[in-house]
Amino acid sequence: MSKIVLLQCKTYDYETVAAKVAEIFTRIPLAVQPEQTVFLKANLLIGKKPEEAITTHPVVMEAAVRYFQAQGCEVIIGDSPGGIFNAAYLKTVYRACGMLEVAKKTGCKLNYDTETVEIAYPEGKFVKKLNVVKAMVEADVLISMAKLKTHGMMVYTGAMKNMFGAIPGTEKVQYHFKMPNYADFAVGLLDICLALKPAYALIDGIVGMEGNGPSGGSPREVGVLLG
Repeated sequence: MSKIVLLQCKTYDYETVAAKVAEIFTRIPLAVQPEQTVFLKANLLIGKKPEEAITTHPVVMEAAVRYFQAQGCEVIIGDSPGGIFNAAYLKTVYRACGMLEVAKKTGCKLNYDTETVEIAYPEGKFVKKLNVVKAMVEADVLISMAKLKTHGMMVYTGAMKNMFGAIPGTEKVQYHFKMPNYADFAVGLLDICLALKPAYALIDGIVGMEGNGPSGGSPREVGVLLG
């Protein structure tokens, strides 16, 4: 089984969060090499302000960006939000969620490449092949930067459902139609995550969401970061 680190962190103060993120990667090391590309796959479901607790907080993202930049890596932030998957919409979401500001502060890249690629996953129980954002699978290291939330359909998925965001834009709707019940969708989400093989997961649970997530719940102070 995977190891898990859960640290108390009750504030989005940058220095505090950066220290906690570094501690997580110290306790469960992730080997990266200088000049490797690290893709931080945020949860940017829709263009909402960070305080609404729908998306991965920009302070957590900035801390992770700077951690990998210190290792000599090139860092890219990205996601495929719900809705049309094009550069103009991505910029709108990045701005609302605070990612443009993170890029401005750190010099990291934001992904505007909307090219997709089909990958095979013959071991999948429900999903044998899938069309995904090319930039995510082409990166040397893919990291799931999730948000701690409950979910109206799936109850709780940890960092697993965050990888559903690798499915481009409105194509996600097709998966909901094909997997309309809990059991099938659960298996499908497992297939998608295992097909993408993220190297690491980090969950922003400083302020999470409870109730009818992923977007209709209420912010809840939880005070944790998980790796």
